Amino acid sequence: MQFESIRKGTRRAAGIVAVAPLLVALSVPGCTNKESAAGDAQAPDPAASASPASAASAAVASEAVAPPAAAVAEDPEIPLNEAVVGAAPVPEDFSATTAPPADVVEDAPERPAAEDIWVPGYWWWSTALTRYVWVGGAWRHPPPDEVWTPGSWALASPGRYVWNPGYWGPRGFVREIIVQAPPVFRVETYGVAPGVGYVWTPGYYAYRDATYVWVVGSWLRPPVVGLGWVEPRYVGVGGHYYFQPGRWDYGPAARGTVYLPDIHVRPGEHIHPVAASVAVVSAHVTYVSASAKAISHGAVRTASGGFAAGKVGEHGGTEAHGSVETHGGTEAHGGTETHAGTETHAGTETHAGTETHGGTETHGGTETHGGEKAPPPHAAPPPGKKPKH
Repeated sequence: MQFESIRKGTRRAAGIVAVAPLLVALSVPGCTNKESAAGDAQAPDPAASASPASAASAAVASEAVAPPAAAVAEDPEIPLNEAVVGAAPVPEDFSATTAPPADVVEDAPERPAAEDIWVPGYWWWSTALTRYVWVGGAWRHPPPDEVWTPGSWALASPGRYVWNPGYWGPRGFVREIIVQAPPVFRVETYGVAPGVGYVWTPGYYAYRDATYVWVVGSWLRPPVVGLGWVEPRYVGVGGHYYFQPGRWDYGPAARGTVYLPDIHVRPGEHIHPVAASVAVVSAHVTYVSASAKAISHGAVRTASGGFAAGKVGEHGGTEAHGSVETHGGTEAHGGTETHAGTETHAGTETHAGTETHGGTETHGGTETHGGEKAPPPHAAPPPGKKPKH
């Protein structure tokens, strides 16, 4: 099966990159921005991070995940904008029967903060309604030094269109489509944190040279206080797998303003977006993160749209999937998100990203190898304020 938009070569997609007056804070001596991951975030507990937690990790990986409250009552599976909440999991056979229509014209509300960037909405296929519906845009507080590549619909076969999910990635990142499913992720045992503020970033499977290689987890510190670690993940759609690089990002409440889907608007019409509540956005971010974690550990999708506990890979040889790589403290890892406060980021510019489609996945710089440790984080100003040096 060939995708119309992925034949031979690359497809350029418009992206958004955070530039940064505030990134001055990230370039201060001792600050290093991390590249790589995908999911949700919580404030790290110093006490918890200072003790072995293999049992806790196994529990998280094996617990059931329930779907969030519906953003649209008529179809609970209609997601919120994936630039904010992440790529929602879909059934393996998820597809549309027709090409998406002309876009809607969104009358974007006033920018909430100077650093926020507008991410347009897009058409989404509602299986329940058997037609396209509009997923609202968002004012996004962009993660530092990350480019947004929006999702798109591609013709997979006559009368069948599949969704290529959007993603955040570091500058120069090139994504390819993988046809081989990733193995079940391992559950690692980790010990005492090397210092205050360090966050354990779990390992993940990288895809190189037509095989999956386990990249072990490591302790990292956020480059700026308030950023959380969003773990790498693979999004499966239509028998293909899309790698979502890991990254440092803000907590759900600090990512920006998300606007609700509109199931009644017609192509070319103007709409005045209605903001989703912080509680709804947070619930969807948490669901995307938790389901990504569960899927990576073999969870099975339920009829309700949640995920039931699946097979958990044990670290240390119970499951051997390819080789194992060990790196320093500045590379990608994989499954959910770990947070530590709030921070802001200013400046935007439009960026042309590239995506290459084929049978193998390349990382294109999502990992940095070596033994350097991340330096102590720097406190960040509240949204809309510039840092002081």
